[in-house]
Amino acid sequence: MKTSDYPVDESTPFRPTKIFHIRQEHILAPSFHITDVTAAAAGTVDIYQKPDVAAQVDAAAKANPVFLDVIRRSWTERTLEAVEPGSSKEAVATLSGPLAALGRWTLTFADATHAAHAVEMRPTGMGHKADVFVLDSVPFFWDPCDGGRVLWELFKVVGGKRVLVGAYSVAHHWNKNGVLGVDTDQVDEVVAIMTCVAAIGRSDSFRK
Repeated sequence: MKTSDYPVDESTPFRPTKIFHIRQEHILAPSFHITDVTAAAAGTVDIYQKPDVAAQVDAAAKANPVFLDVIRRSWTERTLEAVEPGSSKEAVATLSGPLAALGRWTLTFADATHAAHAVEMRPTGMGHKADVFVLDSVPFFWDPCDGGRVLWELFKVVGGKRVLVGAYSVAHHWNKNGVLGVDTDQVDEVVAIMTCVAAIGRSDSFRK
């Protein structure tokens, strides 16, 4: 299954209903803090204007509580858990991608709130940079538009075409702090966040 199997639907505009700020704990850390900045940024942010968006959303993120912490419990494992800050409950979602899995990530959930089944995300092929996952029998693609430097787009296959339902941009390729816009009418926000974290990690050398 490849992105080229499905042409892009140019007639359907991208209208994000939620905007999130994703901040890496520090440049060498695998943990992320996710802040919902929709109220401050909706209608005023163009995700594709990266430098301007970074400054605007950084300010909004500092004024809002963290929505989710995506944390790695151990440096010896490639497992990330999405937890609500200050909550003693189990992880909302868990993302696991052992090196031996060759670029595959498995996303599981504590309950059916965000998805009724586990989601497997994998490269579309050896040497390909896009990733694909299937949710409720519908394919989704994370496509690194510039090779995974500053812009990633999330497409959902609708009627045999790819419809843009999410986009993530960063101001600079060496820093993964950025802005994620999601059309939550088309994809669950936690699914979008966790698969985005996997996509921007892109640590598998065979895909570079």
